[in-house]
Amino acid sequence: MNLRKKNNEKIIIASLTVAALFFATAGHLGGSVPSYKSSAYSGTFTYTVQSGDTLYGIGKEFGVSWQTIAQINGINYPYTIYTGETLEIPINYCGGAWTYTVQSGDTVGRVASWFDVSPIAIEEFNSLKYPYTIYSGEKLLIPNCGNSNSSTYIVQSGDSLFSIGNQYGLPWQALADANILSYPYVIYTGETLLIPSTSPPQDVLAVNDPCSWWWGCQTNKYDSLILEYSNEYSVPDPMIIKAEMALESGYNPNAEAWNNACGSYDMGLMQINPTCNNLNATELFYPWYNVDHASQIWAEIYSSLVSKWGSGCGLETLIKGTLEVYNRGSGAAGSYCGSFPDGTDYANNVIYYYFQFTNDSGYQPKF
Repeated sequence: MNLRKKNNEKIIIASLTVAALFFATAGHLGGSVPSYKSSAYSGTFTYTVQSGDTLYGIGKEFGVSWQTIAQINGINYPYTIYTGETLEIPINYCGGAWTYTVQSGDTVGRVASWFDVSPIAIEEFNSLKYPYTIYSGEKLLIPNCGNSNSSTYIVQSGDSLFSIGNQYGLPWQALADANILSYPYVIYTGETLLIPSTSPPQDVLAVNDPCSWWWGCQTNKYDSLILEYSNEYSVPDPMIIKAEMALESGYNPNAEAWNNACGSYDMGLMQINPTCNNLNATELFYPWYNVDHASQIWAEIYSSLVSKWGSGCGLETLIKGTLEVYNRGSGAAGSYCGSFPDGTDYANNVIYYYFQFTNDSGYQPKF
């Protein structure tokens, strides 16, 4: 169950407590450093209860204990909640953040991978709305949850941002951004600085010059959603989802195509049929709802083929099988490894786009 997308809107960004995002000045001339709060919660947002929801399920979805939600909302035993009721949900962001200045070509997915945080977390923390566009020079708040792609450095006598940047292979401006330093960029002996990762993220999907591709400037638009839900459902290679989306809809969230077998239209970015999949037709035009369910369907097909064919069948063959079943139904994969009664034309076309994207983006192919 993924509650985040149930209400035809990104409910989670409805009412961030802005005051919780400001930081106290601590020793810098003309600058500031993050003030890490003792509490793990830095504000609340509102969530409207949907049919079938429970406090436990809502808490699990948003990383907060159900007891905390009950306490904040004054809900007592037997802890009943009602469809349409509005709940205040505490934001679990571990208690701190730093800023990042958006560079040319950045996407939310690229920035999230760099800092090892969820794209959804950045979208929520900065109240970004669909289509989640960010602009060169814009300042983003990056939630700090002990991100593994970053390290720290204790300033030594004689250090400067320039010398520390050279030591770590980083431009000094990146250090200034990561530590919220402004002119005249003074640092002090004994001060701890955040050092962003110098390694490019492994799962950045963005291609260069997206406007030059066949589908136009929207080619990188949904990368953050693809990464988020591929990770959530353990899709073995998120780039294959991006490539399949190119073939299915050309990144058009309003795309439709009639499906004779289901007696209704396939809809949205990944052309999901609401009738055959028992899903809300209107919501399939919302990118997060569509990519969420497409990733779940994709992962379930892949898992079933691993059980049917065996993991020794090889990743490329299993991906081809998953693609054919996604497109044509369960009969597209035969009883033994690599058996394709209807051929692999669809899978081959997706894989063609896959390698076009990997060659252009620097993404490491998984097969």
